Amino acid sequence: MRNNLPTVESPPIVIFTVLREAGLAVPASHLAVDVGGVFEYYISPRVALRLDWGDTMIRFPQPVFTGNGIGTAPKAAGWYHSFQVGGGVSFRF
Repeated sequence: MRNNLPTVESPPIVIFTVLREAGLAVPASHLAVDVGGVFEYYISPRVALRLDWGDTMIRFPQPVFTGNGIGTAPKAAGWYHSFQVGGGVSFRF
């Protein structure tokens, strides 16, 4: 029995090959460092307020493209940071 599904002429990996040849996608691993801390203040023996903060740092040795590449210039090589802050209430039981 033959299925009526459309056939794919070329595998999707071709898209990545074209991007890599154009210099827009390079398969590589970059150095990443994640640092941060936590502050907890206990209101009672079973309830605490919590504040978390951190920074994920990634080093790109070459200029990088971000976004969809339309009308964007490459970002310079170097360290890029992603700061995050979070908070909450902890209950022990």
